[in-house]
Parts: sequence; structure tokens; C-alpha cells
Amino acid sequence: MTTASFDHARSTNRRNQKTKSRTDRFSNLPTEIAHDILSRLNFKDLTRVGCLSKRCREFYISTPYLNFHDLSGVDTSTRLKNERVLDSLSRFFVQRGVHHKIQCFRFRWDLWVDDGDDDDDDCDVYFQSRLREWIEIAVRCNVEVIHLVVIPNNTFGDLPASLLHCKSLKSLTVDMICNISVVPSMDFSSNLECLRLKDVSIKNDGDRFLKWISGCCTSIKELLLEDCAGVNNLVIESSSLESFCYQSYEYNDGCHVNISGDRLEKLHFVEPIGRKTDRLVNISAPNLKYLEWIGEFSNRQNLGNLMFLEKAVICSSPWNCNFDVLFDFLCSIRKVKLLFLDPDTLECLWLKMDYWKSKELSFISHAKEVVIHYKFRSNVTEFAYYILEHAHDLEKMIIYYPHGSEVLNAVMKLRTTATSKGIHFHKIVTHYDFQVIRSLVRFNLW
Repeated sequence: MTTASFDHARSTNRRNQKTKSRTDRFSNLPTEIAHDILSRLNFKDLTRVGCLSKRCREFYISTPYLNFHDLSGVDTSTRLKNERVLDSLSRFFVQRGVHHKIQCFRFRWDLWVDDGDDDDDDCDVYFQSRLREWIEIAVRCNVEVIHLVVIPNNTFGDLPASLLHCKSLKSLTVDMICNISVVPSMDFSSNLECLRLKDVSIKNDGDRFLKWISGCCTSIKELLLEDCAGVNNLVIESSSLESFCYQSYEYNDGCHVNISGDRLEKLHFVEPIGRKTDRLVNISAPNLKYLEWIGEFSNRQNLGNLMFLEKAVICSSPWNCNFDVLFDFLCSIRKVKLLFLDPDTLECLWLKMDYWKSKELSFISHAKEVVIHYKFRSNVTEFAYYILEHAHDLEKMIIYYPHGSEVLNAVMKLRTTATSKGIHFHKIVTHYDFQVIRSLVRFNLW
């Protein structure tokens, strides 16, 4: 080979290598894989990808995963720049049209900046109109998952009626101050599997809304109602429901509770503690596995027999606690693996220890793990010794106790008794802060 031929071959090889290194591998990916990759990007990065090539723009326009819950990297330092962000999102929806399916629409907005401008109300109206427009487009594109979180405390107003009438919708999360004013008719069958509502007011007829969930959402598996106004009676009867969470920051003594479900495995009920109640409480969940009850016990309650509990968290106030009602509540727990009783509930038991020690609490004999908080100046060691004597399946005991040599000596004696029976004993020094302790043992539904 001559020198000229060699130089030509080497030059050609270098050009081929440069061409190969510039090959757009992403554009050659199958559409489904490209969409899956784009679903992990925030809106700013997604827009950048759409500017790379014609094929990338097609991916950008047709992506079914609209994850606008992460707007990091977007300048939102002023109200005007916030409006520009909204305009950018609106242009994106216009470009993609309504012919491409939307699998998931996630949107989080906590970017409002108070400029001291008198036009803030107009800005809120502008934002609300934009969000309603996007929701309507998502519904027309047969969306399956909608997740809406709006942090500002301004009221959004009414949610679009088409949202609950969307046949393709399977999961709906709404965390913002808004209203549901139009409840679908009982003739409309929904495919919802997951419904989470926070700070949502049910206008006109909250009981009819729950009746619609029970009768028409035949595929519902998870239901969460947190601080939702307008519910007069908490009546849920569902053959498909597996997880139900109800949390209210306002006490409503007139709200009767009737929860029924053969498949219900998780029940989380939280209300303010400190007021007596005479409401009707009826829970029929024979296969319940996780129970968290934080609130007062009712004089009229029926929990049936809970035979398959894996974890139970029970918290009430001793000054309003009716011992007979509490005892009936505990008797409903036939078996449990992990039991948590807060100090106030223990104190209520302590007041009539001679009575309950003469009875048989069946759940104690089947308990495998017990968590007790040793409240300052509260003697709960006798209850702990009672558990050690009667809990034949016990494997672990955890004691939270405050600082103090007197308390430590009692805990160490308890530890000696537990370890002699082959039980794992854990002692944890802590200040009396029930919120911290509860967060260590509670089960999370979000």
C-alpha cells in the first residue's frame, strides 16, 4: 500500500469513528422504552430533550407520562415568572393535542410568591383556569392516574365534574382546598382503584358521595379521606376495599361510623382526643391485619372478632375513657402480632387492674411483639409482668422509658424476667413525646 493510500484509509476511518460517535441512539429506541426513560425527567429536562431532534420531539409530544410534580430548575422567583411557567405548560398541552393517550398526570404547585401585588387574586384565577383546562384535557386523553397537590391555602373552587366521570381513571389523588359539587349518579360505574382526598369538601350530599363509592366503585382498593368536610355519616360498604384511612382535625360527634368489607386489611382512624362520644361505631372486617385507632371510644361500638391482626395501635385519653368500653374494644382483638398501647390507654387499664386481671384478654396470649411506653410517674411494670406471664407466644418486648435511676432499676428487673423466658427485650431512653413514639410504630398508608 502506498503512503497516499494509507493516509486516505486512515482519514476515512477517523470520519467513520466520528460519525459513529455522533449516532443518535436515543432516537432509534422503541417508543415505549423512550417514553419510559422520559417519565423519569422533570418538565425542564423533558423540554430540552424535545429540542434535540425531530424524533425526540415526537417522543416529547407523545409521552404518556406527564410528571409535573418536580419543577426544580425552573425560575419562579416572581409572580410574572410563575405565570410564564404556567404558559409553558399550557403550550405543551396545546402541542400534544388530545390524540395522544395520557397514562399519568402528576402535578404539584407550591411556587406562588407574594410580591405584595394587588393582582394576586387575578393570578389565582389564572392558575385555577389553567389547571382546570389541563384536567379536562387529561380526561379526554383517557388518563389512568391523576395526582394533584396544591400547597397554597387559597381555595381552588370546584373540581371539574368530568374528573369523577372519567371511565379510564384508576387512581385519583387530590391534596388541595377544593370542592366536589357534582357526584356521579348511581348508574355510573367507575373503574377507580385508588382514591385519596385531602382538604376536599363534599358539597350538597357527602353521604351520597360515600354511597356512590360503596355501590359504583366496585374495583376500589384504597380509600383515604383526610380532613374532608361534608361527610355526615361515615358509611363504607365495599367488597373490594383493602385499605381505608380516615383522619379529621375537627371532632364530629354526630358522625356515625359503619365500615364493612371482607377484604379490608388496613384501617386507620384518627380524630381529636379529649371529648366523649356516643356515636354508633360498627366495623365488620373479619380479615383486618392493621388497625390504628387514635381517638375516643364510643359507648355504642361493635368491632366483631379480629382474628388476623398483625399490628394494632390504640390511643385514647384516660380522663374521657370508659373502662368498660375500652375493655370491650380490647376483647374484640382475638389475635395480634404487634400491639402498641399508648401511656394514657395503659393508665385507664391501670385504674381497674384487679378487674381486667380477673378476665381473659385473648389477644395477650397470642401477642408476639409488645411495645409499651413507660410514662413518667406511671407504674406500668405490673401490666408488663402480666403480659410476660400470659403471652405464651411473645417474642419481643420494647420499653420506652424516661431518664431516672428509679425507672431504670424497674426496667432492668423487667429485662431480667423477659430474657429468662427467651424473649428479646429492648429498652429505649426517650423524653415523653407521644408523636415521636407513634411515628416509630405506626403503619403508613400514603
